[in-house]
Amino acid sequence: MSSASTQTFLVCSRCDIATIHTLLCTTDSDYEYFDADGYKGTEPATYRVFRCDGCTRVSVYIWSAFHGPQSQFGEQDYPADSVDVPGAPTNVRVAYKQAAQVKSHSQVAYLVLARRVLDAIVKDRCPKERNLSRALKSLAAKGDIPPMLAEAANHIRLFGNMAAHESGRSFNEIHVQMIEKFLDVLVEYLYITPNAFHEFMALIDLESKKTNDA
Repeated sequence: MSSASTQTFLVCSRCDIATIHTLLCTTDSDYEYFDADGYKGTEPATYRVFRCDGCTRVSVYIWSAFHGPQSQFGEQDYPADSVDVPGAPTNVRVAYKQAAQVKSHSQVAYLVLARRVLDAIVKDRCPKERNLSRALKSLAAKGDIPPMLAEAANHIRLFGNMAAHESGRSFNEIHVQMIEKFLDVLVEYLYITPNAFHEFMALIDLESKKTNDA
């Protein structure tokens, strides 16, 4: 196989742009799935492993009947795209994704955009409260989030303020990791888990209707 035939342009999850990727290997296997009744099945699939020529990150693409054609090679399976907040309004989802996209490029930018995620959340949950600090306290007072999570969110707010106003405070990877962790916990608590619970209850209702109709 010539080098030209093993290279293509794909969007790299680390570089955040389309870069030249080298195809490392291709193999045919299968893809396991569960149908609407909960039974496991398999579907033929083709797996391709690529390496970004810029940052050397490896990615895996799957082509099967269950994977959308994001590219001519199917759908990226690894690294998994976890940058989403199911159940959240559009402004929260957009703010969360924007923060995640800059994390590997700028610690300061990430801290500022993490604060913007809080702004989007309080606009959703406390639309009448214009002050972010008071809105976070209001969420805790109403029982929307636990007090400890409200305190963690307030620290995200403070770090975002310091990053935005050139306070002279230095930031490092540990700060970013901790803020990312608590931000993930916050959106998980407010949106992702409730959304998953509603989907689960809808499934139970559907199964109950099937049982009653039988």
